[in-house]
Amino acid sequence: MGEKRMKKNRIASFALIVLTAVAGLTCRPNIGLGGQIDIVPPEGEITYPDAGETPIRGSFVLKGTASDDDGIQSITVVFENIETKARSSVYTAEGFTVGSTPASWTVNVANEA
Repeated sequence: MGEKRMKKNRIASFALIVLTAVAGLTCRPNIGLGGQIDIVPPEGEITYPDAGETPIRGSFVLKGTASDDDGIQSITVVFENIETKARSSVYTAEGFTVGSTPASWTVNVANEA
């Protein structure tokens, strides 16, 4: 009887190994964070006015370029105090096509003198 039991155990072990191998080879692991993830940050540059120019008083136009490998969806310009990190005025850029890369943009800044 011990021999029959060992034979059943071997058959059961073999069947378990085969089923595990079949499951491992046919089931695709669903590892990840979902769809494609954009890990490349966008790039931006202010092209006008030039850095170091005389400080601007009153309203003015700010111009620049932006690029992103997935296309530009929106461009926002935020003014931040270098010392206090306090943020003031937020402007949405205009003059570019959503989804384009690269994109040239403009912002009309209503600067308080």
